[in-house]
Amino acid sequence: MSGEREDAREFLGWEGSFLDRAADRLVAGRGPDLGGLVVTVPGRRAGRRLEELLVERLQGTGLFALPELVTTGQLSDRLLEPAGEAAPRALRTLLWARALRATPART
Repeated sequence: MSGEREDAREFLGWEGSFLDRAADRLVAGRGPDLGGLVVTVPGRRAGRRLEELLVERLQGTGLFALPELVTTGQLSDRLLEPAGEAAPRALRTLLWARALRATPART
């Protein structure tokens, strides 16, 4: 990944499992030091599987650091880092829905 922006998007292709391709790309780009990265996955199950795949690929490389894996639902909390205690997820979802309904449509 040298010379690339850390937040750059990259198309991983359609062949095989997406999580396998993501694990391969992360390891190829960063080697065993994936610490400090935040990787967003669609759900907890995908996060657990990606973590397993990364551990499989990094075993035998000596010390390694895994990225922080967050779901899309956890991403806003991770990026915003609220100062106080966050409202329950169900309440936040209802408030987001209300805010989106109140937003005028673009024409």
